[in-house]
Amino acid sequence: MAAMLRWPYLAAAPSTAAAAAAAFGSGAGPAAAADGTEAAVATATHALARRALLARLQSDYRRVMLESQGPGIELSEHSAALQDLLISLQVVLSYGMRPKPLRWYDAARPTLWTLIEALQRLPERERALVPEAVQSVQSVNDMMPGAPPADKGRAWLMKALMEKHLADALRAVTQNHAQLSEWYEDGAFVLHDEWPVALGLLDGLQALDYAFFLKAGGTALTADLVQRYLARPTAENDDAR
Repeated sequence: MAAMLRWPYLAAAPSTAAAAAAAFGSGAGPAAAADGTEAAVATATHALARRALLARLQSDYRRVMLESQGPGIELSEHSAALQDLLISLQVVLSYGMRPKPLRWYDAARPTLWTLIEALQRLPERERALVPEAVQSVQSVNDMMPGAPPADKGRAWLMKALMEKHLADALRAVTQNHAQLSEWYEDGAFVLHDEWPVALGLLDGLQALDYAFFLKAGGTALTADLVQRYLARPTAENDDAR
């Protein structure tokens, strides 16, 4: 399974999110153009794609918040709204990831798990702000030693939700843009203004209670799955916050 999906698989996806499909991955797509006009088109396409992905995340966030209303409610892996939100988050975090390592001596292309593992390499002062999140990276590695990086990444997202440090951890690990530029191209979601808005949504999710059974596998982030995800309509009057 690929943690970063190439844009040609998704180019036919309908709806406003088709812009995201056209640019997803972007390494072999329009962002590589040297011509100034094509580069400007690519920049605009990425901006449209990021807005479409943010709208999708907001829509899924609103569904989760509605489902969680009521005393003593715990959301589980059986929640369709929560599963959709996890897919949204994986797509957002993978959007614009480089299709191959930036440096010749890096053995593997970056993945979502590459970003998450970077929590363990934060400066000591920053690690001290999110100690549970740092420990959870090792916990997932111990639980799933032979699992693909994408499975580990999804398991960590679920574990971080349960332990209520998802937003804080992702905020900490995405602050260093110089480091992010080694894994992401210029149009990436996490490098632009949409990312702080997404983090605000994740802050709201930390107030909810979850009960997950973590295991290898889960919902694989395949090209087919993401195309169906992008094709699903989003409520036009979604005022998620």
